[in-house]
Amino acid sequence: MNGLDWSKTGLHIKGAYLNHLRFADDLVLLSETVNEMQSMIESLQKASTKTWKFSTEAMNKINTCQRGLERSMLNMKKIDKIRHTKIRGITKATNALTFAQKRKWQWAGHVARMTDKRWTTRVTQWKGPPGKRRRRRPLTHWEEDLKRSAGSDWYSIAQVRQNWASLEEAFTQTGILVDQ
Repeated sequence: MNGLDWSKTGLHIKGAYLNHLRFADDLVLLSETVNEMQSMIESLQKASTKTWKFSTEAMNKINTCQRGLERSMLNMKKIDKIRHTKIRGITKATNALTFAQKRKWQWAGHVARMTDKRWTTRVTQWKGPPGKRRRRRPLTHWEEDLKRSAGSDWYSIAQVRQNWASLEEAFTQTGILVDQ
C-alpha cells in the first residue's frame, strides 16, 4: 500500500482524499468515478502481484536483505568474509524466504478449501479482465509457482489438507540455495 500513489484519488472531503479503508485483511477502495476506480484496482493488482510472486530477483533481494540484517545484528561487515551459513548458525534466525513461501503455500491451501463465495475465493480464481492485453512480456500470475510444485490442478489437490501439506516442503525449498 505504501508504494501506491493515490494522493489525488478517492473521495474529496474537506481538502483531503479518502481513497481506501483497511482493517485486518480487508480493504475497501473509494472513488468518485469508474475510471479512477479501475486505475486504482490495476495499480493495486500490479503491486500485489509483485508482492506474492517469488521471481529470482525477489528471492535474491529477500536473501540479501536478511543476510545484511543478520550481519548488522552481529556488528559484522561484508569485508570480514564470514559465510552466511556461519552467521545464520549464530543468529538462529528463520530463513525469511522459506517462511514467506511457506505462508503463501498455506494461504493458497486455505483459500482453495473455502466453501463459500467470499471475495478472497473469487479473486483467487479470477483470470483477469476480458479482452486482449497490450503487447509485452506476459505477467506471471501468483499461482504460477504453485503450479510448478503441485501441477496445474493445484486447486483441487489443495482440497485435501494432508495432500497439500505433503507438498509444502518441496514448494518452500524451490529456488533456495544452500541457505538453511
